[in-house]
Amino acid sequence: MKCATDHGECFDARLEFIVYSRMWTMSTKLPGRISADLVKLLIVLGLAGYFQATAEAQQAQQLNVSIRVVPERGRLVIEGSSAPASAWSFRDTYGGVVGLGNRIEQFSLIDDEDREVQIRRLAPGHFDATKPAARFRYEVNLAPPIRASDSATVSWLNKERGLLMLVDLLPVFSSDDKVIKGATVKFTLPDAWAVHSNEPERQPREFNVSDVSRAVFVAGARLRTSQINEAGMSFSYVCDGDWAFNDREGLELAGLVLRAHRETFGGMPAKQGMFILLPFPQAAGPSQWAAETRGVTVTLLIG
Repeated sequence: MKCATDHGECFDARLEFIVYSRMWTMSTKLPGRISADLVKLLIVLGLAGYFQATAEAQQAQQLNVSIRVVPERGRLVIEGSSAPASAWSFRDTYGGVVGLGNRIEQFSLIDDEDREVQIRRLAPGHFDATKPAARFRYEVNLAPPIRASDSATVSWLNKERGLLMLVDLLPVFSSDDKVIKGATVKFTLPDAWAVHSNEPERQPREFNVSDVSRAVFVAGARLRTSQINEAGMSFSYVCDGDWAFNDREGLELAGLVLRAHRETFGGMPAKQGMFILLPFPQAAGPSQWAAETRGVTVTLLIG
């Protein structure tokens, strides 16, 4: 892990993610001339997808999952199935955020005879069952993190919108330390809500996810979407909230970054990508922002 402490900029060893958090001075006078800080941020983030290292081949399992979004309670209700297992684990830490396993509540397993299997909680996010079972159900408490800067890196949900990252919502290991790599995910949403992602949508609100560690979803009742094709890449722009710049200017900025990326490296990291722009779920000043790239999905939160 290399951390540039002067900017709070962190890169993991495999360059799969870039986390960039800066809680001080940023110009909000964006119309006409986009902030140099924001351009720098997006260029840095845009490079992440290009340098992703190929993960080592691992024996993996596939999940079939249904996620019901309950914004009035700030919770998800998740049900699904996988290969039978007696040990289940969820991520407990990410970056500087700890205690994620405590958000997993009411975890239960069902056997082939539709009977609930007795389980015990070994540690936050770690469960052991008396016998293997394939079907599971649990709830996730997605109250926004205390620190605003953490809201770009972990899942959260409020009454207006939610940022959902599968890696801290779904099991990461089952029996025999088999990695849970891919998933088919179907969302049940409140009326007027929509969900968007860079993952392939095979049916409305149903997605095929090849790598849960990189999958990011944004859900809300007032999401605005637009798209450009630049340098052979289809790039989606999803935003919510009111800003000092309009959606067209935000999309034009994305196009500038993509062109600079192609000119610098001679190619694009993928055929499609996504930029998500949201307000912080907590109270935050206009000079505060935090961001992260997973795969080729850029998430930026601004006060």
